[in-house]
This record gives sequence, structure tokens and C-alpha cells, in this order.
Amino acid sequence: MLKNTMLSVAAASALVFAMSASAAAKTGFYVGAEAGYGYSDLEKLNGSQTVNVTGNAVTGSIATNRGGFDGRVYVGYRISQYFGVELGGEYLPHSNYKLTVTENNVTTNPTLTFEQYSFDMLVKGFIPFNDQFFGFVGAGPAYVLNKTEVSSTVAGTTASVSSDYQGYVRPKATAGLGYNINSNLALTVSYGHIFGDRSGTDLLNGKRGVVDINTFTAGVQYTF
Repeated sequence: MLKNTMLSVAAASALVFAMSASAAAKTGFYVGAEAGYGYSDLEKLNGSQTVNVTGNAVTGSIATNRGGFDGRVYVGYRISQYFGVELGGEYLPHSNYKLTVTENNVTTNPTLTFEQYSFDMLVKGFIPFNDQFFGFVGAGPAYVLNKTEVSSTVAGTTASVSSDYQGYVRPKATAGLGYNINSNLALTVSYGHIFGDRSGTDLLNGKRGVVDINTFTAGVQYTF
């Protein structure tokens, strides 16, 4: 009886130790990189539009380019199996509005371009489904650096009319899934959303700010 009890205690202790070791293995520093596609929620304007970006109203046919490449690198610390904090830097998709204006038989292409980058600080929550698959969500502030440039193309020659940088702090949320290849390396897919405070029409009329930005990425993560 005593022997069986001692064996049971030993087995339970080993199980607790294994569980503790497993949990401990899921804490600590990690780094990652991800890339994919993103787009800004600029309205898809069509037909003739009158815009006023620099104080001079112009009317022309408009085209919208909303999306492109997105890439992000990050470093984080897993406080526990379920929670962590993360710092990231992101190259956001560039977008633009391009007008075609014809006056006195001369065609010009005024273009409003947005080049954006962000630096975020997220609180992450992790959901382990089993030893291989896990989910995650995150939320926190993102500092969005926005370069707004107005240029004009005439007869194939492009000249910059104005250019300025503005920084904005906006809320960000993310969610995704991961697959553990081993105890250190994992593959991830995720969706990210930066909440804007302006519409594309606002930007076309000279206001400054950030429109909603959506990203879809796949990446790799390494835990030390």
C-alpha cells in the first residue's frame, strides 16, 4: 500500500514537473517577421471629381490605388503561456488617388500619395489548442508615420508639388493562428487592423489623418 502510494506521488510529481517545464518553455523572448498584402480604406471614387488638396480646386477623372505590400518585424516577451507584450515596426501599403485633368488640350495627372509606416506596442493573448496549433489576439497603440505627397505629371515628367510628414497615434488590433514546428520555431498567419480617423474624401479635401488600414500576412516566429 505504502509502495503504491509512493509510486502515485512520484508519478504525480513527475507530471506536475513536466507540465511546469512545458509551461516554462512557452515563456521568454521571441522575435518574428511577417509579410503579405494590405490596403487602406480609401473610397473607390470613379468618374469626375473635384478635389482641393493644396488650396487650388481641380476637377478630373479619378483612379484609386488602395493596396500593396505589407511587412512587419517584431520582438516580444511571453509573460506566461497565455499572455505577452510585443513591439513591432511595420511597412504599410502605399496608396494614392490619381486624377486625369485636361485643360486647353493639355493633360496633367495630379496625384495624392500616402506612404505610411507604423510602430506598435501590443498586449498579446495566446490560446493553445494543442501542442502544435495556437491562436492569438492583440491590441494596443500604433504610432503611424504618414508621408503625404502631392505630385503632378505633365508630358511624362513628374514634379513634386508638396510633401509633408505627420505622426498619429491610433488603436490597433490583430488576430491570427500559429503552428509550432518545434519548441522554438512557429509559422503564423494573421490579420491586422489600424483604426483610422479620416476618410479618403477628407484627405482629398486637404485634411490630414489616417484612414483604416487592413493587413493580411504570413510569417515565422522564433522563441529563445
